[in-house]
This record gives sequence, structure tokens and C-alpha cells, in this order.
Amino acid sequence: MTLERKRVDVYHHSAKDNSEVTSKPCAWCSATGTLSEIITGTKRTCDVCGGTGYNVFSGIVKPCARCKGSGAKGKTLMGARIKCEVCNGKGYNQIG
Repeated sequence: MTLERKRVDVYHHSAKDNSEVTSKPCAWCSATGTLSEIITGTKRTCDVCGGTGYNVFSGIVKPCARCKGSGAKGKTLMGARIKCEVCNGKGYNQIG
């Protein structure tokens, strides 16, 4: 009697576990990685994506239901955007 070894495809199996990594464009900086100050006009690094222009998620993601993927929940009287408190400006939420 001979024993056979089964080959386990790790990558195929891990995709079923929802542990795959997904990157989505940052809604807060519009995937540029920088933000412009309204009053001074200077550019600074996006505090949501850290300047990369993309946010990394593990698992399944969907657009934020609160801000509908915009990353903002409204504007102040001065015209500055207010971050969505549900997705923290990313525009997407991770499921599970």
C-alpha cells in the first residue's frame, strides 16, 4: 500500500478565508497622497493613507454606507471637509 501526499494550494485556500489583501484608492486625498491647506495653500501628507494614495485592507471591503465612498460627511462653514466618522476618511469599510 502506498500513501499519497495531497498538495495543498495555500494561496487558493487563503482566498476562501477572506484574508487576502486589497488596496483601494484613498478617498480623502483622491489617491494623490497629499492635501492642500485651504488658508495657506501649502501641501501636506495625507493623514489617512500616510502619503501613499491607497489604503490597505485585509478581507472583503465595501464602500462606506455613511459617506457613500467619499470619505467626507460634510463641510464646515469655511469650506473644509469633515471626515466621515465611520470609515475615518478612507471611503471603504472592511467586512468581518
